[in-house]
Amino acid sequence: MNTLKQLLLVVILFATTGAMAQEVVTEGKTYLVKDSKIFSEGKDITTSLTDIQKTAIFDQAKKAAELLKEKQNNLDLAEKAKLEEINTAKQEVLEAEKAKEEAENKMKALEAEKAAKIKDAEKEAEAAQKALEKEEKKLEKAEKEKEKELKKIEKAEKKAEKERKAIEKEVAKAEKLEKKLNDAKEDLKKAENKLDVQTKKYEKLDRDGKLSPNDHEKWKKKLNGLKDKVAKQEKKVNKF
Repeated sequence: MNTLKQLLLVVILFATTGAMAQEVVTEGKTYLVKDSKIFSEGKDITTSLTDIQKTAIFDQAKKAAELLKEKQNNLDLAEKAKLEEINTAKQEVLEAEKAKEEAENKMKALEAEKAAKIKDAEKEAEAAQKALEKEEKKLEKAEKEKEKELKKIEKAEKKAEKERKAIEKEVAKAEKLEKKLNDAKEDLKKAENKLDVQTKKYEKLDRDGKLSPNDHEKWKKKLNGLKDKVAKQEKKVNKF
């Protein structure tokens, strides 16, 4: 009775993790668990197993499903973090461009100030040599400020260019990853559709009694091969 209760609990827990089929290897045998049923070589063998065997298989399938879900969650978090990183980089580029604009405006102001001081110095040159020397010192200081601002501008431009290239690289990487994922999903959909069509065709022929024992064997091999293709495509999608 305790074993039966434990088995029912495992089945309920496995059902809550999703309806996706899980491949399980235990004691050297491969099983496929889907919709609370256990398959071996395409056959439902759930009722032929002991409660202990079913519990062990369902437990392993549940763990595999949970691991897959955790992997997907981690991938979602990584993608979110990457988007946040890209947004931060964009913001830094905007700030760098703003700093560049402010530096250019300041440089223009310094140029205007320089021109005004030169003009004043020329007018006062004849009247007072000392005043001229004082103005020349101010001009030298202005030149130093100009050079300092130019260096700031160059630094801001280099930083902006670096950030732009980094953003382009990340965007290209994200687009490439998205394309691969979409291609994998499309291949999975095609494989599932083909399996569904062939399965229905086989079931119809079987109901109509049009299949010989040899035909049954050929169809089973064919359907198993299509199931393998679906499983392979699912693995490709899950890698993302």
